[in-house]
Amino acid sequence: MYFEEKKDTPTEEKHRILIAHGFHKELVVQDFPLRGKNVFFHIKRRRWLDKTTRQAVHRNWDLVAQGTHEQSIQSTNKALRRNRSLLLAHFCPSGKSTVEKKVLVDLNFRFELFTNIFPFRTGIYFFCYDYGYLPIIEKRIEKMLIVQKQEYMDTLDFSPWEIQINKNK
Repeated sequence: MYFEEKKDTPTEEKHRILIAHGFHKELVVQDFPLRGKNVFFHIKRRRWLDKTTRQAVHRNWDLVAQGTHEQSIQSTNKALRRNRSLLLAHFCPSGKSTVEKKVLVDLNFRFELFTNIFPFRTGIYFFCYDYGYLPIIEKRIEKMLIVQKQEYMDTLDFSPWEIQINKNK
């Protein structure tokens, strides 16, 4: 099913002079509304441009119901993208760097979220997509060695049952 937002300006923005300014990237939402049969909704959301300020304006649609499994997935993925952004933009623009753990903690980096791991002889790298970190201790200071994923890391052959995890009590 295909839906395209009407050209009517948002009622909450009636005080502004808006002109139609194309569409956002098409959203595809999968649902199972009819006897468990999957349906794909293709949604094109319109955007407007404020003639005075040149600011982009759009309606605020919540396409996912609060408390649903899909919302949880989106929330987790948003946090993972934020983690990746911190690793890349702030600390690792050249492919490798070191930062104190405290700095990432202060920026609300979520260490419990990662997309994959890479066991290495010096420890386990935790990745957020293509950027990862290796927890290290240097002169009794907890740090993170941040790296960009390398091609050889994709060819890893390991068994998750052979990894030992030590729990702190």
